[in-house]
Amino acid sequence: MDLAGDDAVEELVLSALYSGVIEAELDQDQSVVIVKSAIGRDVQPSDLDALIKKFKVLDGGAAAMEAALRKGIKAAEADEKATAGRVKEYLSKVQAGLAKGEGTGGISKGLVLGDSDRGGVDGDSARSGKRSAAGGGR
Repeated sequence: MDLAGDDAVEELVLSALYSGVIEAELDQDQSVVIVKSAIGRDVQPSDLDALIKKFKVLDGGAAAMEAALRKGIKAAEADEKATAGRVKEYLSKVQAGLAKGEGTGGISKGLVLGDSDRGGVDGDSARSGKRSAAGGGR
């Protein structure tokens, strides 16, 4: 290596330390680097096929992870769109009821919209102002 001066050597050693290439101690008084361990950087030609096989496995795993993440994102976006639609519909009904002087049409403020399996409002009970059976009465 052709390094121009002590500063360049120090920069190289620190870079190797911070990147985890070596574990070492610096003795600045003695201008010495005491290397405790270093990662291997050479690959033998006989190891290339096994290394390529490992990279292909990693690549396949990464592709599967990407596909799962994309599927999850699509599901979350669809759920968000559906929830926004229910909220918009609910607000329209409340505003229409208020405009007619009917209040909120019997829909209680604390109920969860479209969530009849957890005590929310379903289609029939929304009109009557009753909770669904799963939610019980609080």
